[in-house]
Amino acid sequence: MDRKDTAETAAQLAEEVAGLRRRLAELEEDERRYGAGLEREVSRRERAEAALCAIEEKSRAILSSIEDGYYEVDFRGDFTLANEAIARILGYEMDELIGMNYRQYYVHAENIKTAFDAYNRVYQTGVPSRGVDWVVTRKDGATRIVEVSISLVHDGAGRPVGFRGICRDVTERRKTEEALRFQATLLNQIGDLVTATDLDGRITYVNAASCHALGRTPEQLIGQSVESFGDDPAQGAMQRDIIEITRNAGAWRGEVVNFASDGREVILESATWMVRDTHGKPVGLCGVSRDITERKRAEEEREKLQAQLQQAQKLESLGVLAGGIAHDFNNLLMGILGHASLGMLDLEPDSPVRENLAEIETGARRAADLCRQLLAYSGKGRFVIQAVDLSALVKEMGNLLKVSISKKASVHYDLAPDLPAIEADATQVRQVIMNLITNASDALESKEGRIAIRTGLARRHDAAPRDTGLVGELTPGDYVYVEVSDTGCGMSEATRQRMFDPFYTTKFAGRGLGLAAVLGIVRGHGGALDVRSEEGRGTTFRAFFPCSERRAQPLTGWDACANDWRGSGTALVADDEDTVRRLAQRMLERLGFSVYAARDGREAVDLFRRHRDEIRLVLLDMAMPRMDGEEAFLAIRRLHGDVPVVLSSGFDAQDAAARLRDKGLAGFLQKPYQFSALAEMLRRVLGE
Repeated sequence: MDRKDTAETAAQLAEEVAGLRRRLAELEEDERRYGAGLEREVSRRERAEAALCAIEEKSRAILSSIEDGYYEVDFRGDFTLANEAIARILGYEMDELIGMNYRQYYVHAENIKTAFDAYNRVYQTGVPSRGVDWVVTRKDGATRIVEVSISLVHDGAGRPVGFRGICRDVTERRKTEEALRFQATLLNQIGDLVTATDLDGRITYVNAASCHALGRTPEQLIGQSVESFGDDPAQGAMQRDIIEITRNAGAWRGEVVNFASDGREVILESATWMVRDTHGKPVGLCGVSRDITERKRAEEEREKLQAQLQQAQKLESLGVLAGGIAHDFNNLLMGILGHASLGMLDLEPDSPVRENLAEIETGARRAADLCRQLLAYSGKGRFVIQAVDLSALVKEMGNLLKVSISKKASVHYDLAPDLPAIEADATQVRQVIMNLITNASDALESKEGRIAIRTGLARRHDAAPRDTGLVGELTPGDYVYVEVSDTGCGMSEATRQRMFDPFYTTKFAGRGLGLAAVLGIVRGHGGALDVRSEEGRGTTFRAFFPCSERRAQPLTGWDACANDWRGSGTALVADDEDTVRRLAQRMLERLGFSVYAARDGREAVDLFRRHRDEIRLVLLDMAMPRMDGEEAFLAIRRLHGDVPVVLSSGFDAQDAAARLRDKGLAGFLQKPYQFSALAEMLRRVLGE
């Protein structure tokens, strides 16, 4: 019997007792008024007394059997009736309780006032009060929390004579409720997702973190199946499997994917276990999950960055190797090509040796081209820098591109007008475009297809996302790009991983550096290469170049050197390679100069200091021991600010040349150079 039923039963019994008492009072009054002759009334009185005794006995039995306390008090607050349950709650014997005033167990002034106000409110309004929590003090001094109801007691004439009600000890329940509130507050403060479900996977509890992660309110989640938060049948099946595994094994750990209300993917690291009642019977599942979405994305980004770093380190290592080989090889080629060109000058036009020397020159030039590709791959291949209009450069190459591709390929141009210029070596950029076009043509595999060449302007912002296909870094700023796309076979992941390796090819007759040189040239110009490819659906390469502040210059080459030009005066040449130094000396002498030769920069400066009044021009190698070409140039400028100085190198020294140009550097020669190239350079710097 619950508290409500107990109160109603006790109230009904009290009303019956009060009614019988009123009837007995009426019978007694009749007896006094009419005398003993009213025998029939006596019989009725006896029956009423018997009924009253039976009801009172029944009331006592019920009140002693119920767990809740029942009480009646008069208007002074003294107990007039109580059951054993309320005596146990207050810690008194029954004979101690009757006549006790409420101030004896509502000890504190605050509790006394609360009780008085509650009783007075019921007396004034006649409306019963239910479910009021009061603190009472037991006989042994302990305090308990009781839930009390109050209603009026009426006499036989219907006049209020006191109060009665039900009293229930809710101390443990309130402690449990407080503990649950504290637990709920704690669970709502933690960042992990806490959920509880029944055995069928329907949600019975969620904390605040769960609501936040899934973008839903508790009302939207409670009662829902956990299967409803998967975006596809596979996710729903996984949730069902988790429930089944937990029910069978008692626990499960792993990762799950849920979807928030806005469609956002939420990756959770979860642990789920079985919840049992006090008898060990399974009653539900409880899960604790951690939102690892950002961590997973960070891990993926870190893995991608690690792969890019490894690729960059590999390219850098290969680039250093390629640059070193090219430098040394260029010095060797300098001797071959230079002596061949000098030998050609000494031969009669009809000499049979001329053909042999011509073949030597041709082979040496091809080897020099390979060196330029190696330098381009190493990122050190810019030789003749000028402000270049990329759209004009592509347009100029139109006829060459047309004859370089498959007859079944159709070429489409989308060239942006009025693009900013780029600081570039036009020859090297032509090589980039030619290699990309050739690769696009090969990707068509002799089938009909489309090749598109596009130029445009792109802006890189600080907050721009990292491009998945970008090879190299782009700092924030404006870039001009050239894009070559095809409808060919595309690349597999294995090919993508190796496409920039030197001499790697998927073609039967492939050779050379190919994309490795393309990447080197683009990196050497401060740009980056973006690659997008899907096997069977074509490939797109986009090369980015930083914008220049200068206006584009006309695409012109070197003027033809007058074969009969000769100089005069004294020249100084410095190179640590004996073969190159002797060859340069012979070339200068052939051009009409007297020559001082030095083996390093320090010796060159010393020679210039002693003979500066007679030296008309200086030719310096960049990489020399004791003092390099840049240091020697600056020392010579301090000694004589007007003498023309030309730098040469087997590396690309364009960065150094650009720095020194403002300080009076006259020119730069890339090794290996022929006699005619040296003559043209000297004619220009001497103004003759």
